[in-house]
Amino acid sequence: MTKHRRHPAPIAETSKAPLPALPPHASVGRRWKFRRDLVIYVAHRSGLSQRLLADVFDLPRSTVQSILHKFDKYTARRAVTSSDGDPDVLH
Repeated sequence: MTKHRRHPAPIAETSKAPLPALPPHASVGRRWKFRRDLVIYVAHRSGLSQRLLADVFDLPRSTVQSILHKFDKYTARRAVTSSDGDPDVLH
């Protein structure tokens, strides 16, 4: 019986964001806040509600909503710059 290995598809150079999301010289606090916001965004895309995320991270729901809006704009910019025609760039 032959085993088949799955290899991840190579990432095209054009699928990278035009601007870095976080500068390389960012402070520890800024990196922590970016990671927290990214976890909130990914958790919401996975189906968790804004209310639950606000309770877990002890944030107002309006702050969670603004975080989601900020990352939606960032991913929309990535989708526009993608040349493969696939609107969902985050795989």
